[in-house]
Order: sequence, then structure tokens, then C-alpha cells
Amino acid sequence: LWRVSSAAEVAAVADAGHGSGTFLVDGEGADVGDILGAIPPEAAAVVAISAMQAGNEEVSLGRRLAAAGCRSLLVRGACVGDDEDVAYTRFVVGGLTSKMSSKFKIDGATGAANGHFGTSGGSLLRDSKTNWRRQRERTMT
Repeated sequence: LWRVSSAAEVAAVADAGHGSGTFLVDGEGADVGDILGAIPPEAAAVVAISAMQAGNEEVSLGRRLAAAGCRSLLVRGACVGDDEDVAYTRFVVGGLTSKMSSKFKIDGATGAANGHFGTSGGSLLRDSKTNWRRQRERTMT
């Protein structure tokens, strides 16, 4: 596993004969697209992003990275051993893997026809003002 922070570091690892390894990339860096583009096709890339960002930016960022070709995300700090771990993990995995629009919440559109009101997956997408306890505690310190 090679932690890299630039396309030049990727090239150095590949030139040293380790280009088929796994690269860990900081997904919040300015040149993440360049780094991902430099990773050899036979290698694996894991992009790390921080959990519980303001405005659920981790979900938006993860979706943008996926659209840019990223296939593996590591959400740093998602599980820390508190009572929010399961709820947060469900939220972030649902937000990253859902095909639902992140801009439009059309929930229960067929509820009148089939009687299944309130049973859609829309609850996985929280408002942009998601307020996890860990976020509140982090901003208080």
C-alpha cells in the first residue's frame, strides 16, 4: 500500500516496479484528479475522505470522485465506537450508493396507488443541515 500525494509520487512508485500495488490518495486534496489519472490501470486506488463534513459534503465529494473513476472510498472517522456509528454508516453508504437524486427528494410518489406511504429509501438522504452529535461536539471545542 503506497500513500501518495502527487502524480509525481505515483510515477516514482511505478518506476520503482510497484505500479501494480494499491495507492492511498487523500480525496480532499486539490490535485486528486491528477493523482488518480497517474495511477497505472493495473493498480488499485483507495481514496480517503473525512466523515461528517459540513453540509454532508462527504457524500457529494464521494459521488464526484466516483464520477471521476474512483472505485474505492475510505471514510475516515465514520466508525469511532460511539452510538452514532451504525446510523452514520447507514447514512453515508446509502448516500454514496443510492441512485436517488441528491437534489430532488421525490418520496412515496406511488404511495397512493400501492399503500406504501413512508417506506421509500428517501430517509437515507438527510437535509444539507445534518447535525450529528460528533459534529456538534467538534465545533464546540
